[in-house]
Amino acid sequence: MDQRRNLFIALLLKGLQYSTAKYHSEIPKTLWAIQGSCVVIPCTYNYSDPKISSENIRGIWYNTINENTKDEVFIKSKVPKNHTIFVGDLGDGNCSIKIHNVRPENSKIYKFRVEMDHFKFSYNAIVRLTILDDPPSPILVFPNDTIPEATNVTLKCSTTYTCSSDVADLVWSSPEGHVIVTRTYQGEGVWKVESKLLFQASRDHDGVNVSCHASHHSGAKSPAVQRNLRISCKITLDWTKPILSVGGILAFLIPCVIGAAYMIRKCRLQKKKISTPNSYIAGGPIWVITTDGMMNTHDPENIYANSEFQNERDNGDFTVYANVGELKRK
Repeated sequence: MDQRRNLFIALLLKGLQYSTAKYHSEIPKTLWAIQGSCVVIPCTYNYSDPKISSENIRGIWYNTINENTKDEVFIKSKVPKNHTIFVGDLGDGNCSIKIHNVRPENSKIYKFRVEMDHFKFSYNAIVRLTILDDPPSPILVFPNDTIPEATNVTLKCSTTYTCSSDVADLVWSSPEGHVIVTRTYQGEGVWKVESKLLFQASRDHDGVNVSCHASHHSGAKSPAVQRNLRISCKITLDWTKPILSVGGILAFLIPCVIGAAYMIRKCRLQKKKISTPNSYIAGGPIWVITTDGMMNTHDPENIYANSEFQNERDNGDFTVYANVGELKRK
């Protein structure tokens, strides 16, 4: 009798082990959503033959605060519930659900159970859902720390979201350029949006702050991620400018030098002509002004007889005026 009982227990345990290995569900281990937005928990499962239509299958999602507390029914496929619906075909092994307008109290652990006439099974896989107050900050990628001037630049900004009806749009600050946006499903309930900003780097971009943030259709906005551009400028030498500068300086200096030389020569000639005594001839009595500032009157005949004054008179260096005081040199 004991042998039969032990054999029955062994076969039962083996059957349970086989069932656990044979039947399973696939859901993400962790998932997040933004408060007020939505989230899709993707879920697939298998069950024993024969395959039947979804009308004859009841899917049940349970949730709990932690693994040590009792499971509570979250939604049944046959019982409508506000904000939560089944979005998969249970007959095709799709047990996905969508939760609208998620709230902090939705941060729980979820798992799935299926019930049909010939098959009932609670799957072991669980998903831990976390509700965030704000969207996560995007990821900003620069090609290099320093970007050479005049090169074509591509900056990348990306983020993820968990609600296909509440997509995230990425918003750039300066600089202006061409923007390319792509959206891809990453699996396990997560979508990714990437925005590429294309422009040509110039020295005007050096030090410019670039920022990117995500804006959701529900109105939620992520914190901005930002970074300063660093542009390495090309150094070009324009040899025409130094030449023009030197030419301008020479054009200014040459006339000045020539003018200065002329004035110096003229001054020297002037000093040479006005020898001692300096004399000026006027009408009537003749006044002779010597270099020491003395003024004397002389008889015209005596002065004209003087060889020095005679030479000056003959050379036409002086003009004789009738009125005393009107003294002019030619």
